[in-house]
Amino acid sequence: MLACIDFETEAIESGSDKSPVPVGVAVKYDDMAGWYYAWNHPTNNNSSFNSAKKVLTSIWENCSEILCHNSKFDIRVAMEHFGLEYPHGKVHDTLFLAYLHDPREKSLRLKDLADKYLNMPPDEQEELRDWLVANVKKATAKNFGAHISLAPGDLVGRYAVGDVDRSYKLYQYFKKELGV
Repeated sequence: MLACIDFETEAIESGSDKSPVPVGVAVKYDDMAGWYYAWNHPTNNNSSFNSAKKVLTSIWENCSEILCHNSKFDIRVAMEHFGLEYPHGKVHDTLFLAYLHDPREKSLRLKDLADKYLNMPPDEQEELRDWLVANVKKATAKNFGAHISLAPGDLVGRYAVGDVDRSYKLYQYFKKELGV
């Protein structure tokens, strides 16, 4: 079984040797619907840190493959904040697959790739950005990503589930294109 994960976190601190504190994680198994475990947003949380840890531990122990877009970030968050070991031989990364597909790709960002190859525009990102710009004093259209942890869990959930859906579909696309 393949599990796709995507963490949402507090802001990344430039120059820090630690990964940012997670506030939620989106999980998708194979082609099933994704789910967002939100535990540290200001409102509309649906989980706890310990519940998410049980889910992640189960993925590490029971899934044969783990998929991320930018696994360096997500796997590090899982290791540092949930005490999980590096899942050797199990990790796939659509960021790397996109580069292998076209090393001259204009953008390796998930939403750009999904829009280009899958015709999946970033509607959830726009909804989240607009909410943050309207409700968080320091949030702007350019830096809103640093403030995701301050948005309601259900709103961020739509955004995060969109990311695991995009990652999974890009993985299927690139596997076919690259013959892997």
